[in-house]
Amino acid sequence: MVWHPEPKSLCWAWCQPETHGSTPRPRDAAALPPNPGAHEYRNAKSLWGHKAFRLVPVIYVGPGVGEMVLVQLEGSKVQIRTKPGLLLEWYEGLLVLDALMRSSEQCQWLESLAGRFQKERTQRKNLSASLYVSKKLLTIAVTGPQFVTREGTVCAHRRSLRQDACTTNECLQEPGWYKVERILDYMPPWESFVNPKFGLYQEFYLILWKPPHLMESYSHLPEGCEEHPHATWEPDECLPDEFDVERAEVKKKWIETHRERENATAERREVDTFKISIPERRPAREPPKRPVQEVAPIATRLPPEKMAKVYHPDLSGRIRHGLRDDIRPILQGGEEVQIKQGWPKSESDYPLSYLPADPPGCCKQQCRCMEDWHIEDASKCWLDNQHMRNQSAQNAVDAFKSQLNLLRVRGQVSGQWYIEPVSVLPTEKLQQLQHSRRMALQVANLVHKAMGAVVIPLPLQAITEEGGGDILRDITILQDDEQQAQDGGPFEPAAFEKVEGPDWLVVSATGHIGTIAKDTPRAFKAETFTLQVDFIGADPSHRPSLHLQIGPEKPALPESLAAWTGQIMDKVRSTPTLSFALETLIKKVYDTESRGLRKKVTMAMWLKTMKQVYIIARAAANSSAVRSYRKCFRVSDALQQLSTEPRVLPSFWLQNNAKGVVAKAANVGSLKKLPEDVGCVAHVNNTFLNFYVRMDHPKRDDKDTMEKLFRSQSEGSFGSLRSDSTMDVQGTQEQRMPKDGDSASENASAETGLGEVSPSDAVTTVVTSTLTSYLNDSGTEPPIPTKGKGKGPRQGPIQQKDFYATQKQKGFTKVTSKNSIKGASSSGTCRQNQAGNNQCNLNQDEIGKPCVDELSKLVNKDKNATPLNQLHLPTFDDFSTDNLANTMWHCMKLCEKTENQEFVERILVPVLKAAEAKVGQFRYKYLAMALFSVAGYREKTISERGRNAVDAFAPIFAQAYTEWLESTKDLKSKDARQGVANALNAVGRLSNLGNHAENLCIAVSRALLQEDGTCGTKTVIEVMQFQAKELSMAVHGMSKVFKQKKTQEQEKPDEVKRFAAAAFKQAREKIKDQSDQGLSNIAMAVVNLRMQTCHEGKEFLRAAAVAATEKMKDRKEYFAGQAVANLCSAVKDLEPCEEKVWFLEVAVGYVEAHEERLSWKDLAEVMVSLALHVQNCETLGLTCSETLWYFAETILKKAENARTKKKEKQHVQSISDAAKKILRSRVFGKIGPMCWAICFQPWEKTQKKGNLASQRYRKW
Repeated sequence: MVWHPEPKSLCWAWCQPETHGSTPRPRDAAALPPNPGAHEYRNAKSLWGHKAFRLVPVIYVGPGVGEMVLVQLEGSKVQIRTKPGLLLEWYEGLLVLDALMRSSEQCQWLESLAGRFQKERTQRKNLSASLYVSKKLLTIAVTGPQFVTREGTVCAHRRSLRQDACTTNECLQEPGWYKVERILDYMPPWESFVNPKFGLYQEFYLILWKPPHLMESYSHLPEGCEEHPHATWEPDECLPDEFDVERAEVKKKWIETHRERENATAERREVDTFKISIPERRPAREPPKRPVQEVAPIATRLPPEKMAKVYHPDLSGRIRHGLRDDIRPILQGGEEVQIKQGWPKSESDYPLSYLPADPPGCCKQQCRCMEDWHIEDASKCWLDNQHMRNQSAQNAVDAFKSQLNLLRVRGQVSGQWYIEPVSVLPTEKLQQLQHSRRMALQVANLVHKAMGAVVIPLPLQAITEEGGGDILRDITILQDDEQQAQDGGPFEPAAFEKVEGPDWLVVSATGHIGTIAKDTPRAFKAETFTLQVDFIGADPSHRPSLHLQIGPEKPALPESLAAWTGQIMDKVRSTPTLSFALETLIKKVYDTESRGLRKKVTMAMWLKTMKQVYIIARAAANSSAVRSYRKCFRVSDALQQLSTEPRVLPSFWLQNNAKGVVAKAANVGSLKKLPEDVGCVAHVNNTFLNFYVRMDHPKRDDKDTMEKLFRSQSEGSFGSLRSDSTMDVQGTQEQRMPKDGDSASENASAETGLGEVSPSDAVTTVVTSTLTSYLNDSGTEPPIPTKGKGKGPRQGPIQQKDFYATQKQKGFTKVTSKNSIKGASSSGTCRQNQAGNNQCNLNQDEIGKPCVDELSKLVNKDKNATPLNQLHLPTFDDFSTDNLANTMWHCMKLCEKTENQEFVERILVPVLKAAEAKVGQFRYKYLAMALFSVAGYREKTISERGRNAVDAFAPIFAQAYTEWLESTKDLKSKDARQGVANALNAVGRLSNLGNHAENLCIAVSRALLQEDGTCGTKTVIEVMQFQAKELSMAVHGMSKVFKQKKTQEQEKPDEVKRFAAAAFKQAREKIKDQSDQGLSNIAMAVVNLRMQTCHEGKEFLRAAAVAATEKMKDRKEYFAGQAVANLCSAVKDLEPCEEKVWFLEVAVGYVEAHEERLSWKDLAEVMVSLALHVQNCETLGLTCSETLWYFAETILKKAENARTKKKEKQHVQSISDAAKKILRSRVFGKIGPMCWAICFQPWEKTQKKGNLASQRYRKW
């Protein structure tokens, strides 16, 4: 009898124990050990029950190939093949989990299913095992995978019980069978699985034996029973089908007994619940009288309706908590701790059917929820002084008007008060600015139009896919609100409210949109559904809305999406001021070469990106031009920082001199960011008031309107906001305003940044802020005043992308000023030459430092880094040796990307030439760094010129480092050890060094040995000082050097042997500190040096197998596939041992789960290594063999399908070689025909040749 679930229904599947990051592999939980050796092995490792098997929730897909079925992991798209007998019904799996919950043993994989089980048990109220047995198992036997009936047929896992009784002829009884008196008791499969004596998922029966075994006592055996010493528990697979009638009878008895027990438990639980729900009444106790503190006087002067909107009264006299005055004397210090200990901190601590609120979830030990008497001060001291609040608001107004470098206050005499922006641009520049603003506005309008077109109607599939819940927040710019448009909007709402729409469509207050069920719209026949959402801002009375049409049948990505994106990209490229920042954003979702959307792009991703583009374009379209004192600043750099989504339109920040004034005036501890151009912050009544005043605002001349915005806060006309809405700003009141002749770099040199202001922190927003920088690409900056009084401004342009803006000396270009020389240190001196030009004598260590700094920014992906293709290359001949080595290292890092290699080559080739001339001046640390860098560069680069330069450079530095090793007496310093590891690793990766590499290895070995050549105490001490990573790098590099020798039979030098032996011994002692790559490197070093037979090499391989097994079982991170392949290849020469066998079983499952990450070569190495070990895996029974053949079959099929593609033929050749090795080993088993076809069948498969190959295989 084979049970198959319904398609797309939930069920459970038996799998192997969990390995982090691996795909679950099926394992039969009902299979008995095939032989005594396998039984002893499982007993030794305790591979029974939940330690050897686990349940995985899956979705049944349908039948597969042969007898297999396909299931899909819940919450994933991964499908696995399994036998139908390894599947359990959902209710039956819950019974297994319930039995595990009630057992005393701890189950690791049960923790991930505990929340799911608690939810299911709460919904079903009670799980009844007796009900399930009576409905499902009364006429069904849960048996093993190989139950033989009386007719000789084989049944697997489930079979129907026979209704006819059958008597056995004792004369025809076969040997190995024992006489049974009767069946005494029954145990369901979930109870036997949890029972530590059995650990198999089969039904067990208590068997009373007939003579001559009746008089024996079996209570001392694992399968014995203390109540019935002459009976034993036996699995269903061992009991013939002649006892099917007795099976049914004993099941009925068990159902009756267990049902009574369940009813008694349920009644007891109801009584306990009733006692909890109706506590014992206690006499009422009057609360203690507390003096009520008076409210601040200022609050009583305001009307009640305004006071309710603005102020929260002092709450210190109204707060009550559980620690009352009459209880406080009872609790002492020690007893107070007991209250915290008794508080529930896990789900198991809560009463039955009660769970904690999630989120936030259970309390932790550090939580203060259980100590409600620890309450902070609830008073509001700032409400006491009204004069201080008014003065703070006035100071904020004065600080805003004092920004003379940004604005000018006009009309004070005539009374027509207004603010005028400072204009420093000529007419031509202003025209360019206006043109740039118009182009930016066109980009913003096009993006707005495109977003409106693609969401009408909005596809329902776009909402239900990943990230679709944020779509509503991304299309808020589509709101039609004239009031906000006049003020510079639209602005981000603080909350969302659904007004109209179907019930199955849910909109939360945060803007998250979703559906109750995915198939709900199918019940309706309408083509579209209307959804109206109101946006709630700072003013609750003004609520703009958005009307949407939801299309259930519309595809997730409209066909016009690619066309709209292409138009936006073309428009952005025609706008010079925006192209640099916006092209990078749009390329995340759009492929410029194919003129189409990228793979895996969703509607939510596209809308989110387009919203960022819209915000940047709108900010540029509303910008004004003022003086900027920041060096090397372009608007494209600023716009690039706008890639993060702001809550409202962003702005630049105030200069330092204004920050301190406003911060001190607002009486705030520290303010971090304030708007630069026209912003102001007032801290009044614990509320931030943010103002953004556009220069051309229609009411700029209305003095009453402008000052009312500031002063009305103290009068309570604005709504109260969160009391924790604070920002940090650095600065002091002592900072003064710039005067004539002062250096702007002292008073206004703060670097311009971008940020955001939440609407929840603002009371009102007049208009958007303005960008303060040039929007042209002329590459010039306004005149910058020099340092000191009485000196005129510096004249001449500054190259903004040239970070070597100093004199034409020491590899720098020329400017006309001796100040602000970037890269000069305080130790340098400046003087005048005869021609009157400035010259600068820099410290030798500082030459080249700017180059290293810029390359470091590129490596670290700093947003302020200059692009690689725009760097100005200096003269490297005068660089210090340290900076030359650091430049090589950064070039090696930057070469990882193919698009950077052309520019890296332009830097590295002249650097190598300059370093070759100074090879004698390098310190040993930087000699090794240079070798390591060029080795990494040669492996990654595809440039022939770069490789030739490295080939000419590397032997010279290897010889120099060897000479230093021969002259040194001590390698105990950290830099020396790191240098040795880097140098050995480098020479192992460079194949063109010849004898230089071997000489360097010998020099390292001699430096770590005594002079008399014996491997004594000094060797151990020197090697012990190496860290785990350094040791693996050194040994692996040295082994690759001697592996590359043409004559492999040539004997290795004695120094190298002794060093390797000491290194293997030290690596075994530090085996826990080694990473997966370190274990692999040292294991391959043992193989490369052919030291598998020596004691140190053999012991390390044994320890490495154990360490790798534990890492693959327990490590959360990914264990590299190349490391697994190398370890499998290295341990194949070990003698059969327990560590080797256990490593192989874990490695098979781990590699099969991560086969997509392995290359063809690695897969072939693993397959061959494991195939050669099958003969030594007999103690594992069928487990390792079946797993290996399943894995090999999968790889061979994958290779057979891939070899038809011309691009992958050369890679599949490694699999073909592996198949030949498997055939030669005579352990091919089930995959023999596939190996034969892979090896001998031609690329173009024909029926005739295929039959011929099959005949040759059968004959062979």
